[in-house]
Amino acid sequence: MCLGEIGRVESVDADGRLSVRVGARLRDAAALIPGVVPTPGTWVLINSGIVLEELEPERARDALEIRHAWHLQEPMEVAS
Repeated sequence: MCLGEIGRVESVDADGRLSVRVGARLRDAAALIPGVVPTPGTWVLINSGIVLEELEPERARDALEIRHAWHLQEPMEVAS
């Protein structure tokens, strides 16, 4: 089983590739959701380099708190 990661989009290049901040790391990702290209600042769930879903800040905060409590992901600050 793979566990996705929650991160904040840092940048989007001309080809639609995303740079996503996950804790202290930057991950490359592709947005394959039809008609949706996340913008910088958007919270997303990624797995294997693919954006699976955009997240509202409240949902990202809750998920990050759970993941941090279980030592699954580094803590990140989520501004509303």
